Amino acid sequence: MVVVILISVIFPTAISAKVTEEILGYKILAESQNKSELITVKDFSVIDGDTTDFILDRAEEPSIKARFLLIDASEMQNKPYAKEAKNRVRALLIKAVLIQIEYEGQPKISIKGI
Repeated sequence: MVVVILISVIFPTAISAKVTEEILGYKILAESQNKSELITVKDFSVIDGDTTDFILDRAEEPSIKARFLLIDASEMQNKPYAKEAKNRVRALLIKAVLIQIEYEGQPKISIKGI
């Protein structure tokens, strides 16, 4: 352990990792590539620290249960910090002036009558 600390102090570039968009395979910033595909959220219900049910103003799909990218929070079954994570997500969403979501990849296709 001491060796690693000394190496990192003497040669700070010897131990480093740079996370780039190319390595991740997607954009780091929450920017939409196509603004016309954004869906405005009417209301929401926070399920846990990484999942929310977004209520939409559309007949064909009135809500979308969504997991947040790059966030992994404990489920609500008496796990440490699960309640705090859920409350933090709720607090952040309540402060939002406008919430818009978009599909990652292809949107779900619903076929009625089958």
